[in-house]
Amino acid sequence: MRSTGERNRRRTVEIKKSIIIDASPDVAFKAITDPNELTNCFPDHAILESRQDGRMKFRFYKEKSQMDHTCTADASPEGTIKEFIPNTELSYTWRHKDVPGFPVTQAGSWMISVPTSQE
Repeated sequence: MRSTGERNRRRTVEIKKSIIIDASPDVAFKAITDPNELTNCFPDHAILESRQDGRMKFRFYKEKSQMDHTCTADASPEGTIKEFIPNTELSYTWRHKDVPGFPVTQAGSWMISVPTSQE
């Protein structure tokens, strides 16, 4: 039987995915930092202060979520921009305060680079 400390120990899970987008770095960066663009593919509503230490808040509506899975309730993760380098990187931490049992803090990071064959 595991102790309470072992059950409550933080687990780190890292998921990485690389995709190739036929767009310039500035267009790709705008897609993940402009709330109007971001809602085309990720949250249903977005607030994103485009600066380091800015705040971010996503809203996923149960009835119209664009996510691949079915939302069972509205969700509003919110957090802080940790890294903001125009046309290169966006990193943030966020929490789901309204989803019981969801891990305390999550991190997201987007890196934009031009493949060497296109430089």
